Amino acid sequence: MKPFGRFNASWLKPLKNKYVIAILIFIIWAGFIDEYSIYRLIKVNRQLNEIDNQIMHYSRQTEELKQQIASLDTLDNVIRFAREQYLMSKDNEDVFLIKE
Repeated sequence: MKPFGRFNASWLKPLKNKYVIAILIFIIWAGFIDEYSIYRLIKVNRQLNEIDNQIMHYSRQTEELKQQIASLDTLDNVIRFAREQYLMSKDNEDVFLIKE
């Protein structure tokens, strides 16, 4: 049985091999240090996905607004839209807001 104070360094033996050291340095370099590291690629892909989601959101919003603009073809529709969205009213008319 080994004495209590001795350190068992059997797991350090592979780290003395120059090829293992070179591979570990390469993994650290490619994963974290390099300009095109794996960490930065993951970060950029997340940002790209967020931007794609924003593009889809704004495209849908643009289509909805185009449909609203197309529906404002007559003066009656414009007046109705102004009353609903901007709370405009005619002279001598009271506006009451009812929220559900």
